[in-house]
Amino acid sequence: MWNRTFVNLLAAGVLVLGISACSNDDDDPPGGVDVLPPIPTYSIGGTVSGLVGSVTLQNSNGGTVAVTANGAFTFATEMVQSGAYNVTVAVPPNSQTCTVANGTGTVGSNDVTNIVVTCAANPNLIHVTVTGLGAGKTLGLRALSDATSGDLTVTTNGSFNFTVSFVNGAEYEVFVLTQPQGQACTIPDPHGDIDPAIITNIAVICVNSSASAREWTDAEPVAADADPTDSNTVNRPQIGYDAAGNALAVWEMDRIGEQGSDIAFSRYTKGAGWSAPGIVPRLPAPLPQLAGFDGRRHPKLAVGANGDAVVVFNLGIVNLAASFYDRASNTWSDKEWIYQTDPAFISTPNDVDVALDADGNVVVVFEAIGLIHYTRYKPGTGWVADVKIGKLVGPIVNNSSYNEPRLGTNASGDVVVVWKRREVIMGTKENHLFSSRYDRDADTWSDPLLVDHDEPFDGDDGVFYGHDLLVDSAGNATAIWSQYDGERLHVMYNRLTGNTWGTPAIVETGNDGELGNACDTRAAIDGSGNIMAMWLQNDVDDGHYVANRYVPGVGWGTQQIIGQYADVGFRAASTEMKLVSNAAGDVVALWTLYSGIADENQLEPYEVLANEYNGTTHLWGAPDVIDKEESETVLGEASEIALAIDASGNATALWKDLGSPESGIRAAHFE
Repeated sequence: MWNRTFVNLLAAGVLVLGISACSNDDDDPPGGVDVLPPIPTYSIGGTVSGLVGSVTLQNSNGGTVAVTANGAFTFATEMVQSGAYNVTVAVPPNSQTCTVANGTGTVGSNDVTNIVVTCAANPNLIHVTVTGLGAGKTLGLRALSDATSGDLTVTTNGSFNFTVSFVNGAEYEVFVLTQPQGQACTIPDPHGDIDPAIITNIAVICVNSSASAREWTDAEPVAADADPTDSNTVNRPQIGYDAAGNALAVWEMDRIGEQGSDIAFSRYTKGAGWSAPGIVPRLPAPLPQLAGFDGRRHPKLAVGANGDAVVVFNLGIVNLAASFYDRASNTWSDKEWIYQTDPAFISTPNDVDVALDADGNVVVVFEAIGLIHYTRYKPGTGWVADVKIGKLVGPIVNNSSYNEPRLGTNASGDVVVVWKRREVIMGTKENHLFSSRYDRDADTWSDPLLVDHDEPFDGDDGVFYGHDLLVDSAGNATAIWSQYDGERLHVMYNRLTGNTWGTPAIVETGNDGELGNACDTRAAIDGSGNIMAMWLQNDVDDGHYVANRYVPGVGWGTQQIIGQYADVGFRAASTEMKLVSNAAGDVVALWTLYSGIADENQLEPYEVLANEYNGTTHLWGAPDVIDKEESETVLGEASEIALAIDASGNATALWKDLGSPESGIRAAHFE
């Protein structure tokens, strides 16, 4: 082993030799140590002008400087000669944009002092981001704020600014001016207040209009109003499909040159179109004193799978009549009275609803004298109720009134009805839903059952608005309604199995805004018992048409926006809604909505919009304006919509049109 002392001596010798060798250089400074000259560094800076507030600048070497006043600035960290610098704005001032001139270069032999930072107030711009726009398609947008408006044409996805500078602090609204062909674009958050900073949170989302290969055809006339300027008019269309995909429509039509009105009809055959309108046979008034008031009004239509149908309507306002349609001969039977008011106690029948099953049985319910009445037609027997007063569905309760009956039925003839019962207790009005199941063999109704969850008539809120009732193939019923909980309106549902209701629960999953409400429900059921519900949901700043789907054994999914309603500033505008489904689960939603906002902030005419749910892919499409002609021009004021769907998923929409060159009943087909 090496001796440690010997190793140390050897190392010391090597060190001495090394030092001796280095000292042989004649140029070495005294003492033998090199001293390099210092490397010069130079400052980086310039001037700032137009600044309000503060701006943070950053150099490419990582140095930053916060500038709080106009004038000269200098980075604390200097840079060596030949070093590259790049000065940028790291944090801009609030409500300003700063630009940098002479910000890049290489350090020479002097301080850099020529960087110029110029700050200026931001223009009040509105910025949108468009996604989903199809190739080759064109989207038109409009931004509106007080008396200022600007249009923007977009042909590709990306981010864009309206070039108009808006007034600071004013409210703005961005909406779609023209939809791209075959697509529909929506703006989930279309409004707000103009801020000096550029508004960047406005998303425009475009999707294909149809969830399937179907498209809406151009609008076409079904019945024309001969003179839209006079008091004679066409109103309240109704429509239904048979199993072969043929449609039947009925509507009111005022007589020309005489008093009164008739129920008109037309049938639609795919490939052949609409037949010339005809008139359902008239029937003399039941009482001499009503002879001058023989208007036929408010038709309610039910179409069977074989194409036969029944229409129930008011006659002389205070009576109900019915007529049967034979598809094979394209004829209607003579009208039959199903309710005649008592001359000593005249009362108008309201809220008429009608159901037709596969065997031709008909059940009609309605409200009269504050009570729920019904009548029933049985093939071979006829109408089995006393036509003088009808029959009552439920017992009379003191201080109570009844209205808004809704029928639910299936092909097998299971029938359930729900209605609203109002009672006044110590000056407090309370509404609740009740139901009854019909036994067609015994011609009786079960005892009324409470549907909603509140204790009946205990003096608290218990208020609900609108309701639908659906019956599946097994006879189970589902009621859907809107109910106030003391803070907001919710969409509620309950299930009836046999003659027992479950526990009511909330349908919507996103009604959590400060002043949110969910109301105006519609619902439809398919052959497997799946239910689609649609409602209007709004808050302080916006409103949407919303849908959710129920699957037996699974429950409700997550609600989905299927159309945009309006912002709070235009909540006074009304809307009509329809929802239909076929056995395969295809769903079509229909609604009316004003077509835009004029520069003077006035609502433009109402148009008809539709959206589709594909029962196979379980996807919604996007809203599509359907009351337009081949030229894509929007027609006149649209209202009183009707909708039907066939087994293949094709649909037909009807509406009353005013103000167009061909006012009257118009239709569009989803094929």
